[in-house]
Amino acid sequence: MSKSRYIYLVAFIATSLLPAVAHSEAMLPLQENIESGAEQTYPLVRCAGLYLSNLEWAGDEQLGLETATKTKLTISNLIELAIKLRSPNLGESAEESVYRDIRNISDIYLIRYEANYATTGEAWGSDAMWESDISICRTLLGE
Repeated sequence: MSKSRYIYLVAFIATSLLPAVAHSEAMLPLQENIESGAEQTYPLVRCAGLYLSNLEWAGDEQLGLETATKTKLTISNLIELAIKLRSPNLGESAEESVYRDIRNISDIYLIRYEANYATTGEAWGSDAMWESDISICRTLLGE
C-alpha cells in the first residue's frame, strides 16, 4: 500500500469514527435520565430502542428464533404502552412520535455498537452503559 493511500485510509477511518463516538457518548445512561426526571414514557421508548438495536445488530439467526420472537413481542408491548401514555397529550401524533423516538434511540445504540466493535471487537459485551441499561429494562419488564 502506498504511503498516500495509507494516510488517506487512516484519515478516513478517523473522521468516520469521530461523529459516531461523539454521538454515542452524548447518550446518558438510562439510570441518569430517570433520576433527572425524564419524561414518563422515556424509559419505555429507550428500552424499545435498545431491544430494537440488539435485534438489528445481531439478527434473528444469531439471537435464535425464540429470543428474536420474544424481543419483537417486547418491543411491540413497549410501543403500545408508550403510545397509550402519550395519546392524551399528543392525540394522533403519539404513534408517530413513539416510532420516531425509538428509531432515533436505536440508531444511537447502533452507532455505539459500531464504535465499540471497532475498538474492542465486541458490540456491547464490555459496554458498562449497555449493561446498566439492559438491567434497568429487564427490571422494568419484570424479568
